Amino acid sequence: MANVAMHVETTADPLVLRWVVRGDAVRGPAVLRARGEVSGLPSSWTEALHSGAITEVVVGDGEITARAHDAATLRQVAPGLQASLADFLNEGNQIRCITPARTDEELADAVQLLLDGP
Repeated sequence: MANVAMHVETTADPLVLRWVVRGDAVRGPAVLRARGEVSGLPSSWTEALHSGAITEVVVGDGEITARAHDAATLRQVAPGLQASLADFLNEGNQIRCITPARTDEELADAVQLLLDGP
């Protein structure tokens, strides 16, 4: 059983928490949402995505963030996410998530949404 060093941080966005993980146990890049295929995460993270408790998980090198619809929900689910992430990584598991490449059309749509948005 490993002892993976990690800590949670608040972010400038009150709907997002970031877990910073030392070493190479977490590698991205990936953006995971409930409507897409979700794999490679601790089961409670997957369940939180599918239930709508969290709306998005972003995996980067050495970090993982969770976004919720509202701050109250995030505060409610954060302790369980923290515990399950620690257990998952300390059991020797790794998170390796890569978001599949997007088509040019999907990228153009995303850029247009950014330009048209608030």
